[in-house]
This record gives sequence, C-alpha cells and structure tokens, in this order.
Amino acid sequence: MDTTETLLGRKPAFVLVPGSWCGAWCWKPVADRLRNAGHTVFPMSLTGLAERSHLLSDRITLETHVMDVVNLIKYNDLRDVVLVGHSYAGIVLTAVAERIPQCLRHIVQQLPQPLVKIGHRAADAMESILPFIQNVSD
Repeated sequence: MDTTETLLGRKPAFVLVPGSWCGAWCWKPVADRLRNAGHTVFPMSLTGLAERSHLLSDRITLETHVMDVVNLIKYNDLRDVVLVGHSYAGIVLTAVAERIPQCLRHIVQQLPQPLVKIGHRAADAMESILPFIQNVSD
C-alpha cells in the first residue's frame, strides 16, 4: 500500500471469483476475514452457477464470465482491485486483466487443490489462499 493510501486509510477492494461448480458461497470464510480487516469485498458467482444457475444456457461462454467480472468492477466504480480467482477463474481473470488493467492492483490465483481431505469442506480449502491475500493487502 502506498503512503497516500495509508494516510487516507484506504484499503484495496477485493473481487473474489470462484472456479467451476462453485459460487460466491465458497468464498465466505475469506470474505468474512477480509471484511473484518476493513476491506470492501465482492464475492461473486458467475452466470449459470450457484445462485445464478437459473441463467444456465448453451449461450454462456468464457466471454459471459469475463463480462460478469468486468461489469461488477465497472458498475461499482472500483479501482485498485485485488482480483482473486480459484481454478477455472484463472482463465477469466487473465481476460479481465487484459480488458481493464487500469482498475487492477494485483491478481491472485489459487490453483485447485488435488483433493479436499475427508471431513473438510471445499470452503475450508479456500482459506489456504489467505496468506497470499494478506501479503497483497498490507
């Protein structure tokens, strides 16, 4: 964080993008911790997934998902965004970065976990990204 932001008390906003078969819900533990640290957080679900599954159709493409993220950033007038993605979202994040680099501060990509341990939730695995997020948010 630069000196001006430190003096003004600004912290970067986070946009959290899930991989395939997930939704905003999988980011809940991460989003809660970031909000508790004073960040503005936008966990999202991509078109056709999770609570947006009613929009599923054969017309959904990578472009649809890229525009989901671009429009969230654009219509919320976000700047200095830390864009965080899991698994498939890495492809989406790359395209978003090409479209609106001026809005982004960092991109953090969590590669998929090979296995979630028996007895653990997928959302618990998402918390493994917290050390990386904390490094870019300080």
